[in-house]
Order: sequence, then C-alpha cells, then structure tokens
Amino acid sequence: MESDTESDSNDVLDPGDNIEVVDSVGHTLTGRIMLAWKASRVDLLYDFDRAAFLFSPNRTVQEYVVKNYAQADKDAAERLIAKWLIPERTLRTERSRLMASLVPTLWKEWGEYLPFLS
Repeated sequence: MESDTESDSNDVLDPGDNIEVVDSVGHTLTGRIMLAWKASRVDLLYDFDRAAFLFSPNRTVQEYVVKNYAQADKDAAERLIAKWLIPERTLRTERSRLMASLVPTLWKEWGEYLPFLS
C-alpha cells in the first residue's frame, strides 16, 4: 500500500512535462478561455475603449481603424455623445432631436479628421 506522500508525488508533474488541459467536451484551456472571452466580449469592451480606438491621434492606430473599425465602434461613440453631451433628464423626443443633429456632425468631423476615410 502506498503512503500519502508517495501517492502525492505521483500527482506532481515534472516541470518539463508538456500538459494540455482538456475539458469533457474536448476544449483546451486556451479554447475555454477564448469561449469565455467571446461570450463576454461585448460587456468587457466599454464604449470608452471603442471610442478611444476610433478617435486615437496615433497614426498607426488610425491606419488600423480605417481597415478594421466596426459598426459597434461607431455605435459606442454615439452612446458616448448621448452620455456626455445630452443632459440625463432630457425627454426622449428632445434626446432624439439632439442626437439627430449631433451624430451627423460627429461623423462629418471624423471624416475630416481622417481624410482617407471620406
């Protein structure tokens, strides 16, 4: 019969062992993390992050934005307009009217800021 210390030592892998953690469905640990990321990505990418991506003054980021921005990034920027520039107690009709005037101005100026987008 094995002692507790002998059975415990069999459970410890050598540092050089190449282990791959796989769940019951066959996903690796990395795969599970990526599935969790995909499921919660929308909640983790805040409007500020998406807007910062669009409006970055860094030339390298600007070039990346031109090729890779998504409608969700533009939607996030529009939500920020509503959060920052329209008072919280503004009625829905007035809020819609203000958004209708602010949003086109935002994208017009953004197109001027990044001339290669227009």
